[in-house]
Amino acid sequence: GLGGVIIEKSRFLMKLSPRIRRLESDTVKCLVGRLEELLVEMRSVMERQFHDDRAPPDEDDDGIGRGGVHPSKERERQARKRRKENLLLMIGHCLRGLALLGKGVDAESAFARVAIMPIIRSKLSMGKLDEGGSRGECAGLFFLLDDIANTVASMYGSILRVSEGMFAPAERDVNVEHGNGNANEHENDN
Repeated sequence: GLGGVIIEKSRFLMKLSPRIRRLESDTVKCLVGRLEELLVEMRSVMERQFHDDRAPPDEDDDGIGRGGVHPSKERERQARKRRKENLLLMIGHCLRGLALLGKGVDAESAFARVAIMPIIRSKLSMGKLDEGGSRGECAGLFFLLDDIANTVASMYGSILRVSEGMFAPAERDVNVEHGNGNANEHENDN
């Protein structure tokens, strides 16, 4: 009868469960690896843009460098902009895949390791930490943290905006799980 069908289905799923777990594990590894590659490439694109934005204009024989933009520089800037948009799109896909698999911790870890730590390593030193005070006072900590935060925002702000709220459980889902069908009901209790 019906009980036999259910038992047969459960046996079938039990046989598949190791394969399913293995597939999930392989998918997460692939997504994290691809995310790391894309973050490294995004850092390279953003560093190049930062360098080009700070470089003085070239003065060519035709004078285009004085206030105008050389056509090759403009093409390069447009190509970099398209590359950045494509990278952002691909990073978003990787992040959504990890979110669907419930692997937000893996995404955060990859972002911290590949995006944030290189910035911290490049900016952190005892000299900068103690800047403006005596050794060990950490008088420069505020300015150092501010500089790191601004660098992260300028290099990875678009990625952070794309991922905002992607890994947090939806409020409605949490309330439904607890038997509360109205997602806004607990907000009125405050």
